[in-house]
Parts: sequence; C-alpha cells; structure tokens
Amino acid sequence: MSRRWGTGPVPRRCSTRPPASPARPCPPGHSVTTRLELNLADLYASQARYKLAEPLLLGAIATQRAQLGDNHPTTRRSVGTLIEHYRARGMDETAAAWASGRR
Repeated sequence: MSRRWGTGPVPRRCSTRPPASPARPCPPGHSVTTRLELNLADLYASQARYKLAEPLLLGAIATQRAQLGDNHPTTRRSVGTLIEHYRARGMDETAAAWASGRR
C-alpha cells in the first residue's frame, strides 16, 4: 500500500512552528545585499525601468569598489552591466565615460 502525500504524522525533522526569532537582515554593504541590489536592478532594466535600476547599480558598484577594488572581476562585470543600461537608454556619452574608466 502506498502512502499518500500529506497524510499521517509530520516527520520529526520538519517543524510546524515559526522560528524563535526572525532572521536578521544583512546590513548595507554586505555581499548578499549588494547581490540582491544587482538582481533587482537587472529586473528593473528588463522591464525598461532604467531610472529605478540606475541608483541600485551605482550603489552596488560603489560598494564593490570599496570592498573589492576597481579591477576585481565582479566589479568590472557590474560596471559592464551599467554601461549596457546606459547604452540601452541612449546615453552613449555616459556609457563611454564609464567604459574608459573616467568614472
């Protein structure tokens, strides 16, 4: 006889109670927070909401520059994403400034 899902007692390893304390959010500047900002910026950009994406990208890049340096691959990838966003908005001069490292 096969056991149907959802019938019978809850296995011991599962908890039906909420955690004793809520999870603490990551502070600003944390690598997880920065990654979430970049993901949200990508989402906004995919929806052509570039004005919402730009401050998130700029903030994440500033954090990455401070923590990882300008030449770190992660920082360079984020700058490349920002350049793509500027080009998509027709802001070629701003994109060129970022591409040449003047920013």
